[in-house]
Amino acid sequence: MGSRPETRIAALDSLRGIAAAFILAHHCWLAVIGFDAGAGNPFDVPWSIRQALGLVLENGRAAVIVFFVLSGYVLCISVEKQNGTYLSFVSKRVCRIWIPLLLSVALSVGLYLAIGPHPAGNLSAWFQHQAGWYSAPTPAVLLGHALMTGRPDHTSFNTPMWSLVYELRISLLFPFLAVLARRRPRAVASAALAFYLAELIVSHVVLGRPLRPGTASDVGRDLFSTVHFLGCFALGAVLAHGRERIRAFFARATNGTAPAAWTAAIVLLLVREDAAGIAGAGLAVALCAGSPPADRVLQRPLPLWLGRVSYSLYLVHMPILLGAGHFLHGTATPALLVAAVIALSLLAAEGMHRWVEVPSMALGRRIATRIRRGNRPHDMAPAGPVPPPALPADRRI
Repeated sequence: MGSRPETRIAALDSLRGIAAAFILAHHCWLAVIGFDAGAGNPFDVPWSIRQALGLVLENGRAAVIVFFVLSGYVLCISVEKQNGTYLSFVSKRVCRIWIPLLLSVALSVGLYLAIGPHPAGNLSAWFQHQAGWYSAPTPAVLLGHALMTGRPDHTSFNTPMWSLVYELRISLLFPFLAVLARRRPRAVASAALAFYLAELIVSHVVLGRPLRPGTASDVGRDLFSTVHFLGCFALGAVLAHGRERIRAFFARATNGTAPAAWTAAIVLLLVREDAAGIAGAGLAVALCAGSPPADRVLQRPLPLWLGRVSYSLYLVHMPILLGAGHFLHGTATPALLVAAVIALSLLAAEGMHRWVEVPSMALGRRIATRIRRGNRPHDMAPAGPVPPPALPADRRI
């Protein structure tokens, strides 16, 4: 029994690694093809294959939603296990997220100053105008990156950091959400469901277009986006509290249940609608947490390694893509560029994990320990039954 919870978390870690690798592939695809899979054919593949790949690879947002649901699940178990204070929890999250992010921004700024942006006519309009490096590294822009405001010009040197703005912001609220999800899981799930149903009605009936939360263009939109993604964390927390029931369900289920559920999860994640993606992400997390077949696939060395370096891979791949794209502009084929970016990103992710992530997590733990020693009046979560040891939570995003 002692090894089962660790196996479950390893499967979830692997899922995170696969999502990070998908984001890498997504951005490489957009750099070369853009959002119109039929517009060009740099890889000389049949039109039908291009369209199929575009259907899958253009929806990188689904992988970010998987990150959020996973974070809700893992952080909820972390809060259950800890006797630390709120400040000790926050200190670990800030060190975990913020320090590696700052280093990745510094890497991107260094590449910008060394290479400089160049017209890249052989790459897509998305790469030239949306991928990054669209703001000069002025003091105001760099301060905005450090403060994680989320404004478009304050993500110019690592555009995937938009999701980390919400990750850190929601982390500040998460201990309270975890307690609420533990005491009133049905109420939390019902509130999240009602919010997303209302959002669907507003977007498709009132506005006639999908809402795409995530751009902090004004205070109102920023607040709406925060609540929107808070629901992903809430779903993860509810799944974490119900993990024993999930495992019991899959233990009783027929052999065809897990494959059918995985098919449904993948289909939902392919839909370019956040509500569908959230449902698919929740189903995928539940399968990883409770279905034995997921263990057999996700316990293999490559998914486990991707899970270990997933945060570093998420942080370093865009600076490398920008640097390679502008450095090799017009001199390398798209296939060579993509191969170089993937190889360099994987290598850099391993290095950043060893020399930046791990020390940052250790620093966070030291700060948290000092806070706990100096002030122990309150725990973050109410006293209650402690689940079996589940995970080294500080190793997750």
